[in-house]
Amino acid sequence: GFDRDRTTVITLTAPTVPATARNVFYHRLVRALADVPGVAHVGGSMNPPLVGTLHGDLVLTHAGVAAPPGAPVVAQGSDVTPGWLEAYGLRIVAGRGFDDRDTLNAQPAMIVNEAVVRRMFPGEQLIGTPLLMTFRSQEFGDIPIGVKTVVGIAGDAVFRSMRSPAEPTLYTPLAQRSDPMLWTYFYITVQA
Repeated sequence: GFDRDRTTVITLTAPTVPATARNVFYHRLVRALADVPGVAHVGGSMNPPLVGTLHGDLVLTHAGVAAPPGAPVVAQGSDVTPGWLEAYGLRIVAGRGFDDRDTLNAQPAMIVNEAVVRRMFPGEQLIGTPLLMTFRSQEFGDIPIGVKTVVGIAGDAVFRSMRSPAEPTLYTPLAQRSDPMLWTYFYITVQA
């Protein structure tokens, strides 16, 4: 589901940039790379394919509905900048990708993949639907994260292993994170 042609992933670390300033710093880097001649698409991610994992799972339910025990989970995804999906050649099959509208002052947004629709919300039209995102782990139990509106549905793609089928995956706008970024690693994907 990803287009590997002409795509490069750059790993960087910014330990000297304060955690409260990293989000702005990462977005500035992505915008600067977008202006380089020959770059077709560029985007950044906190958790790119084939690199990291989520610590715990996410459960999606309709807003106002508590996550039931045994609900299907989303075990992969990432906070991304505008342009990240395009840099991987990942297509949006419904709705839209992230852009400059997805800020801290905007309605919280998410993009889900087709596997989320098939396994968790079969037959539903999710574009414009507010969903409750709940973090689930054995250590901490269920912790509601908040309601985010589905703005797009992405095509399926492998995420953790080339040998595994496409699993439910979600993407959220990095620009909508307000917390200090404690991890110093960031991944920028460039497609020429």
